[in-house]
Amino acid sequence: MDPVSLLLVGGLALILVMQFSRVRKQQRVVKETQAAVEVGADVLTAAGMVATVVSVDDATLTLRGPDGTLSRWVRGAVIRVLPDTDPASSRYQAPAGTTAGTEPATPTDAVDDDGNPRPQD
Repeated sequence: MDPVSLLLVGGLALILVMQFSRVRKQQRVVKETQAAVEVGADVLTAAGMVATVVSVDDATLTLRGPDGTLSRWVRGAVIRVLPDTDPASSRYQAPAGTTAGTEPATPTDAVDDDGNPRPQD
């Protein structure tokens, strides 16, 4: 074989190896996401719905939508498990270096009685 043919075959082999490794990584991420789905978790579906997991079966999930309705979804529809933002929850992890949940996010003197921001002086 001449050097150009060897270079082409080597390049093709490299592209195939890189493609297979990327696919394996994506499969691993999907498997880890599916394993992280548990009752009480907030999830994002492929359709863009943010919901809370009510029950988990082998192939399906029951989700409670923002308006309180229940719906059944296949596990594959969940693309992400969202971080828990409720400090009272056992799943909550405060960001590093913060004291989350100990003080209000907005100082109470910065908003009026209706929760609207006060004008800056």
